[in-house]
Amino acid sequence: MTTFFLNRLATEPHALAFAGQSTPWPVALADQTTDPSLDEALRGHIAAANRLLTPVAADLLTTTGRPVDLFGFTPNPARLGAAADATASVEGVALTQLGALLDLEHLGYSVAQAKPLAVLGHSQGVLAVHMARAIEAAGSIEAAGPSRPPAPSRPPARPSTRFWPWPP
Repeated sequence: MTTFFLNRLATEPHALAFAGQSTPWPVALADQTTDPSLDEALRGHIAAANRLLTPVAADLLTTTGRPVDLFGFTPNPARLGAAADATASVEGVALTQLGALLDLEHLGYSVAQAKPLAVLGHSQGVLAVHMARAIEAAGSIEAAGPSRPPAPSRPPARPSTRFWPWPP
């Protein structure tokens, strides 16, 4: 009897491992975008991130010098080129890792339900570790998504001395 590998992970101990910035992420991203539903989801996440970053967009442009189009890098498994620059690779690696987690979900593997024994990341791979942990904590990839309200940007008006170093 043949069992689909991802189905086995629902009942067998396993770990997830994510690579860092030297991974040819433009190749993986180009592969992910051949699936229309995954392409739409990834572009939707980029649009949502851009909306969140609107208040600091001008500041970001002073860092990058131009808008970064993560989908515009030439996929080359042998050389990252400009995609290796931190202004692209951090976002690109994170988006590609999110794409991998979304793709796993589409294939029937739920991080929240499978509960891997370990989720490991090398260098920028730790971004996916945080994503996987957020999915586990929220109970699903959808619940961990951008619809959650942002964390408060300042402490409560009357902080408790138990948590804050200054008196109330």
